[in-house]
Amino acid sequence: MSQKTIHLHIGTHKTGSTTVQSFLARNRDPLAKNGMAFYRGAIIDSNHIEIYLSALDENRDSLALQSLEIGPLSELKSRTDDDISRFLEETSATEVIISSEGLSLLRSQSEMANLFKLLRGNDTIVRVICVLRDKQAFLSAYRKQIVKVLGRHPSKDPTSSLYNEEDSWLADFDTLLKVYSETFGAENMRVIDYDHEVMKNGDVLPLVLRSLNVNPALIPQPGSQEGSNQSTVMNQTKQAIYKVMAKFFSKMINSSHVTLLCFYIQKFH
Repeated sequence: MSQKTIHLHIGTHKTGSTTVQSFLARNRDPLAKNGMAFYRGAIIDSNHIEIYLSALDENRDSLALQSLEIGPLSELKSRTDDDISRFLEETSATEVIISSEGLSLLRSQSEMANLFKLLRGNDTIVRVICVLRDKQAFLSAYRKQIVKVLGRHPSKDPTSSLYNEEDSWLADFDTLLKVYSETFGAENMRVIDYDHEVMKNGDVLPLVLRSLNVNPALIPQPGSQEGSNQSTVMNQTKQAIYKVMAKFFSKMINSSHVTLLCFYIQKFH
């Protein structure tokens, strides 16, 4: 097998990962013509969650394990290892893209060793792309992600992937970057500031694609893709306006109904 470069997009959660994955899945053929292969997931076509789960330490919980019918993890790990090995052997592409925001939940040395082995780290070059956002905004958005599934709630266990308090390890981005740097090399790390990119260009997708070494001719203009994050700044502005409206009118007429009205205007606008 000729040496390949794996561009590993690890999220984090709530930083436009689904938009990135959807774009890559829609453009598999154009990518292939440029010598790149977007790996096809076994559980979700565009989100390679099985790689994250196969690297996960035993007895750790996960959003995915609570949301999907995975089956025995030992069997998943064996299948995933075989699938990646076969894919790397058979693909003619010299560059491979793998993406799952779940990968940002790996922290321990054993998990990183599992991931290194899965990706054939001794025979490939692994370049890591990590997108980070403001910690408080991240935890708020992550909490909403947890409760989106009926019956799923944040955990009080500080070691849990569902622990969402201010001191949560989920927002310990320094440790996240440290373990990936130590595993794949600091020279192979690319960190993107989600908030800065959205504020500057209205959309994080183009920069993520450039970081994945996608051909510039394939990269869309900011805000041109369905589901992209170009609306974030506008939504934040609207939310600020709605809060001011609610406060102003509530003081004028001393009524909670106006507050509720502004809330529903914000929610359904």
